[in-house]
Amino acid sequence: MSMPPGTRVRHPDLGRGIVKESLGSLVVVDFYGELIQIAGNDLESLEDAPAPAAVGASRDIDRILFRRAVEAITLGVVPPHPDQLLALSIHGTVTPAQLRSSLDSAGRKGLAKVFFGDYGSGKSHQLRTLEAIGLKQGWVVSFVEFDPKEADPAKPHLVYRAIIAGLRFPGRDDGTRTIGFEGLIKEIRENWARVSAGKYFRGSAWFWGTLSLLRQFTHSDDWEYRKAVAFLGGQSIQVADVKRLAARAGRRVDLPPKMPRTKETSDIYAFHLVVLDEICRNLGYKGLLLIFDEAEHVRGYNTKRQNRANTFFELLSRCAYPPIPGGSPPTTNDHGIEVPKYWSEGPHFGLAVGLTEGETFSDPDLKPREACAFLHSLDDAIFLTPPDPLHYKKWVMEFLRLASIYYSRTAGLLTPKNRELLSSTLATEFGKLQPRERVTRLWVKLAALIPCIILAGNVDDIEDVRSLLGKAAREVAGRMLPWEE
Repeated sequence: MSMPPGTRVRHPDLGRGIVKESLGSLVVVDFYGELIQIAGNDLESLEDAPAPAAVGASRDIDRILFRRAVEAITLGVVPPHPDQLLALSIHGTVTPAQLRSSLDSAGRKGLAKVFFGDYGSGKSHQLRTLEAIGLKQGWVVSFVEFDPKEADPAKPHLVYRAIIAGLRFPGRDDGTRTIGFEGLIKEIRENWARVSAGKYFRGSAWFWGTLSLLRQFTHSDDWEYRKAVAFLGGQSIQVADVKRLAARAGRRVDLPPKMPRTKETSDIYAFHLVVLDEICRNLGYKGLLLIFDEAEHVRGYNTKRQNRANTFFELLSRCAYPPIPGGSPPTTNDHGIEVPKYWSEGPHFGLAVGLTEGETFSDPDLKPREACAFLHSLDDAIFLTPPDPLHYKKWVMEFLRLASIYYSRTAGLLTPKNRELLSSTLATEFGKLQPRERVTRLWVKLAALIPCIILAGNVDDIEDVRSLLGKAAREVAGRMLPWEE
């Protein structure tokens, strides 16, 4: 059964959704803001069924997204949906307006921001906010958490693979959206004239050779076709698998080089990202925005692996800034594969990084580039500080207002007067702490505790809620006396 984008469907377990992308027997469906790839045979089309009222549907989705956001906050992670993320952001060190301004000027000045902060200071939240704003402004975004196993910076092919797997695309005016790397391949094929004119695209034996081959076939879920797509995405696919697809085409094609995974490969995978950025721009997007979190993992490496990771970091930052006047060439790969001198032009893609400061700036004589491979200027280092009590109180008030709307059982206790009382209770305890003691993540979780207390059904009035809340706040602040336990 054909299910073009926009088809309303129903799944027996996941409920109602809207088809966003179709690829053979598989479809990508938006279930209340979450994109899930699923077999088309498992779905029931609702095109003949009466559509629900638009206002009611929107309200249902908003309620589900807010509840998911509350679950995320109570677990200590960032709300997953961009709209809820922006709605539940505390105005602190950096505001959404400043992030928008940085994105607007990226084409001229470059974009390479490093967010420094301790645990719970809001690094991940700032990065996710930048991701949400980037998507709204038309950027293709990939958010990657550095991990010694899945995205090891000392092994650039793993980072490249994680970037490709994490690609997210902004929505179009008609409500459609490209989904994943396979969706991008389809979009490239449909706009071949624009994409193939790109200088870096034509200079990449990987992208030019593989996509020239893929164009000999229809975009489908054919196994060998999808393996060639996965090869271009950095998966563990051998060139021989691409060669078999070429044999099926019945013509000679220039096969791409292998995707090397050992020794020094930083310039190769940074070049892939430059090509990807060019493709995105030629398709009408603002460009590619790379967001990395947990960059401090590198500090635990041995010297050899740390140097290799920093080489990759330094090259990524050079791609995100305008060219360095008289700058020396970067370290080349150990495989003898020549790539265009892309570092002498730019800026290319945007870059944002989350990093604990540690001893990064302990030596005042070090230049920014020597202290942190991502930085060319200290102007791009953002040192996060917790919100002041007033901003925190305003945030709690707004959070409780939304909770009273989307958790109807809390509305009786979360009246405007009671919201003021509870937010003042938290803000007072928050204000007693020294700024360096204010772990934003914990105090956001305390606000999320309020609707949880009410929903648990063990309180009779607002004073019971305030008493439990005050006790929890004192415990978090470390001010509980022994007889209060």
